[in-house]
Amino acid sequence: MRLNLCLVLVVALLPLAVFSDEFSGYFNPYLEAASAEVDSRGIVWWVHNNTSNLVMFDASQRDLQVYRLPRRYWQPSLAIDTSDAVWVYGGDACRFSQSGVHIFDLPNGPGSALAAAPDGSVWAAKLIVFEQRPVLIRFEGDSWEEVSPPGLSSTVGGLCFAPDGTGWFRTRYALFRLRDGEWTKFDYEFPTPSWEMAVVPWGDLWVCGGVGVLVFKEGQFVRQYTKDDGLVGTSPERIAVDTQNRVWVGDRYSGVSMFDGHSWSTFTTLNSALPDNSILDIAASPDGSVYFTTRSGIARFNNGIWNCFSATEEAPLSNDVYSVAVDQRCRLFYGTRYGQIGYYDGVRWRALDNPPGSLTTIWDIDFAPDGSIWIGTSNYLKRWSGTMRSYLRAGPDGIGLDNSYAVYVDTSGTVWVLASTGVARYDGASWRSWSCWWKASRGGITGDPEGRIWVGTEEGIAVFHDDKVDDWLPQYKDEGSLAITCDQDGCIWVGFRVSRGGVAQLRDKEEVARYTTDDGLPSNWINCIACDDANNIWVGTNDGLAFFDGTEWTSWDIDSGLPVNEIRDIAIAPNGDVWFATPAGLLCHESGVS
Repeated sequence: MRLNLCLVLVVALLPLAVFSDEFSGYFNPYLEAASAEVDSRGIVWWVHNNTSNLVMFDASQRDLQVYRLPRRYWQPSLAIDTSDAVWVYGGDACRFSQSGVHIFDLPNGPGSALAAAPDGSVWAAKLIVFEQRPVLIRFEGDSWEEVSPPGLSSTVGGLCFAPDGTGWFRTRYALFRLRDGEWTKFDYEFPTPSWEMAVVPWGDLWVCGGVGVLVFKEGQFVRQYTKDDGLVGTSPERIAVDTQNRVWVGDRYSGVSMFDGHSWSTFTTLNSALPDNSILDIAASPDGSVYFTTRSGIARFNNGIWNCFSATEEAPLSNDVYSVAVDQRCRLFYGTRYGQIGYYDGVRWRALDNPPGSLTTIWDIDFAPDGSIWIGTSNYLKRWSGTMRSYLRAGPDGIGLDNSYAVYVDTSGTVWVLASTGVARYDGASWRSWSCWWKASRGGITGDPEGRIWVGTEEGIAVFHDDKVDDWLPQYKDEGSLAITCDQDGCIWVGFRVSRGGVAQLRDKEEVARYTTDDGLPSNWINCIACDDANNIWVGTNDGLAFFDGTEWTSWDIDSGLPVNEIRDIAIAPNGDVWFATPAGLLCHESGVS
């Protein structure tokens, strides 16, 4: 799914769109919504973690629109005030309304909770870092003010308001109530620091998280619900109350529980339209429907009927992408944080049949001449050739292939693997391996025109030739040579994982140039590096993307059109397109677009 995301402006869900003049973005807007709320019209809003994407969805009209916010938010909170303005909070606050977008720069420090009150005010919790002081702040009129209660000594981890305006605020060791302008403190030690809260119609305060749901009456603990009482799992984290006075509780791993005032009912992927049992948030609508955001899509429950929205064949399987590769047919393959492997053929998004198991990050992907696909993961080395096969060791006596960080298929079809315990190579008939002399960490592999294999590690660079270690470059030991590629002239380019590192160009094993932020890189901490057919160098960092044409560097970040600053992997397509893996989906710089 390709979306036109223009700063602050709204666009409909379209088959073709761009983030800026240079880049196209591909992501699934229904996935991985960190926080969700419903406005007075029954329209559900959600925001994606670590991005600037705010999504509006009118389920009755099947109308989905995506808004670009001026900033990205890590673990954001969402609230909708009585004017239907949408607030996104994650350190600073962003108000999105018909009059436009306004950013409020708040005192330095992380934000932990956000809630809208019935009187139109908006409340937030914050830790002021330099003073190590937790505070409550309130927005009313046109500015924020501190409204901390007496005795507030630890960060507020939960906020909610009853319909009568009573406010409840929770820290790790206390529960605060604000009623008719008067504060009351109730001492109670919560088992975990971050629990979501809701006021149920009969006036009790319900707090969920950790091992169960706690019930308080007038600030006093009265009972606890656990799995033994009917909850679907042992990790309830999200809670909401619908217009039918039913309490909905979402579990981090196991699905949804619903309490009708008498007993619990449970819903999972087996007996409902939930696309995933990992519930990220719950939002109750004034029209009686309830929305559930998950890692795999959005579900709605309305009048006993379930609906699922995920666009799986029209969008990536997941937006948390770690690796990308493009084959000779220009099909984009990508791997995700949760072990999903999919590809895009220019028309549809498809998935490879990866047998279920433990969640495993897909670190790297490459293609063999016989059409098979080699996949490095955090658990095994895998090979796809119609079915998926896993390799646990490089031969009977070889190194372990758990955490296969990098995979490279050379021009002869030999497969090279960098794992946490060493380097292995497979020639189609047998394995050979070299035990590690470096720390277990991610790295990179590339080949040069002379048939040498270059392996970047935290302990330096190894060069293999004729099945032996031809050379070892220990001068890069302390720089973390984890990103590596070869250009069209045979030069090796290395990206380092230290603050002073940047990018080095090597010719005949000698460094001939070093580029840093002083030269135009957005960061000296390099995640990935690649060279296109025009001999341009592309560099991905946690602070943006850079491009070197041999003379000067050009860089992009969220302020210049990217949806997120973190670039995890880069792949060059045969047609010249350049693809990028990010935690917010996929980006493409199309050939010929300048």
